Amino acid sequence: MQITVKNLIPVALLTAALVSCGTTEESHYRDTSMLERPPTLVAKKPAQEQKEADSNSESEEEAKTGLGTKVYMTDSNPPSLIIKQPFDEAWSTLAQALKQQEIKVTDRNREEKAYYVTYDPDSYESVNIFSLFNSEYTEESYLLKLEARDSETVISAEMVEDAKKSSLSDNKDGYYDKPTDGSEILLKSLHQTLRDDLKEE
Repeated sequence: MQITVKNLIPVALLTAALVSCGTTEESHYRDTSMLERPPTLVAKKPAQEQKEADSNSESEEEAKTGLGTKVYMTDSNPPSLIIKQPFDEAWSTLAQALKQQEIKVTDRNREEKAYYVTYDPDSYESVNIFSLFNSEYTEESYLLKLEARDSETVISAEMVEDAKKSSLSDNKDGYYDKPTDGSEILLKSLHQTLRDDLKEE
């Protein structure tokens, strides 16, 4: 029996096809870069969890009231209150603190960088309970003077003696008893509000 080339061609093609089908590690099955990936599903939080998350973020924002480290007191004598803000911003910030503490502003002069207020140091929160029975201070007039220093504003306080009061004789000797100066307590009170509890208008 004679085998011709014509008979070998179909046999060779059939063999090649069978060999290619039998290989399990073909390159086009190993390369997955062209395959489409399934979308990533984002699980939605239940309404209650979402509400709790929102309330937590609100309470964190409430906790961030006040200027924190952007305001501090100096150790000098007399002490000063420093706000790490330029004058224009510090002027408004101080006005908000005075309003929030319900300290009466009797006059203000932006050109002179001054607030005139009336204040009773006995009303300061940190004064202990025993001071209620021993009222050391009276409501007096104070001058809050602002001074711009680079990017900070320095605030000083001093008691303004009332000319009418000083002409009166209050004690048995006929002399006027000068009231106790509460300017340092005024600054401490403002410092506490500015640092911990200043709220935006």
